[in-house]
Amino acid sequence: MRIFFVLWFLSLTSVYGQFDNENTVRSGESLNTSSKSLNTRGFSRSSPSLTNPNNTLYKNTRKKWLQDETPQFSMEKQEQFIDQTQNFDPKYLAKQEGSKTPEKFKKNQNFGEFKSSGKFVKIVCRDHMAVDGDQVQIIVNGEIQVPRITLQSNFTEVHVSLKPGFNKIDILALNQGLSGPNTAEFRLYNDQGVVLSKNIWNLATGFKATMMVVKEDEQ
Repeated sequence: MRIFFVLWFLSLTSVYGQFDNENTVRSGESLNTSSKSLNTRGFSRSSPSLTNPNNTLYKNTRKKWLQDETPQFSMEKQEQFIDQTQNFDPKYLAKQEGSKTPEKFKKNQNFGEFKSSGKFVKIVCRDHMAVDGDQVQIIVNGEIQVPRITLQSNFTEVHVSLKPGFNKIDILALNQGLSGPNTAEFRLYNDQGVVLSKNIWNLATGFKATMMVVKEDEQ
């Protein structure tokens, strides 16, 4: 009887052990299946992360975002086109500048009256500002003596013969160059090289400065 009970207990233990092993294997298979299912849906720990700075996908995504958001800058000079309707004729430009000349430059000037016993006086003139094509004309007693002088940075010299009595010398601004107004410096010398007058002007086109030289009898 005792031997029979021992055999019965051993057989029962074997049956329950086999049942537990089968359940364990099945549970493991179920868990592996669930894990595979999660991997398929992209929730595995090995999936790329867009928030990991060391991840290649993160770096590529960030680089593309910066390229899209950053304004494009080029060191190359951008091509520009000339307006075909614009007039580049210097005379046209001078005229346009003249139309903008302030009223204070639109008046005649008097450089004064001087006496000389010599046969002539010498006038020197130049552009006292930037050389831009300013031109003047010298008129003596109503007659044009020098039709046109283009002012330079150096002085241009002109001799004016004197007749007994009054000699009216007018200097006319023919234009205003490219920048306006006409900017000129004048010096008047007698025939001995003595300076009689020094003056500068800033005149609009068509206006003039006048000097009166009285020729005295020679001693």
